[in-house]
Amino acid sequence: MLTIKQVMECVHQGDWYISIDLKDDYFHITIIPKHRKFLRFSFQGIAYQFNRLPFGYSLAPRTFPKCVETALEPLRRGGMRVLFYLDDLLLLARSREEAALQTVQLVSYLSSLWVS
Repeated sequence: MLTIKQVMECVHQGDWYISIDLKDDYFHITIIPKHRKFLRFSFQGIAYQFNRLPFGYSLAPRTFPKCVETALEPLRRGGMRVLFYLDDLLLLARSREEAALQTVQLVSYLSSLWVS
C-alpha cells in the first residue's frame, strides 16, 4: 500500500495534481470466462454468475490493487507520475497543460482496458 514517504518522493515543487476516483472500482476488473463458474450463485431459483470482480469476494481487496498497479506500469515507464491508493489515482504533472493532457491520456488508457 502507498505510503506518505512514497508520495513525497514523487512530489516536486510547483507540481499540479489531478485526483481521480475510480467509481465502482471492483467492477472495472473483468473475470475471464473460464473462471466465472467459480463466482456463481442462485437467487429465487435462478442461477447467476459474475463477469466482473464482485464486491464481497474475499480476495477482491487484494486483487484490485494488483490489477491497477499492473495497468499503470506502462504509463509510469513512459514518464507519467501516477500514484494509486485504495480507489483513487493521483496524477502529478509539471504544468497545467501537462496535467490536462496526461489526465486525458490516463482516463482514455484505463477506459480502453476496462471496457469489454
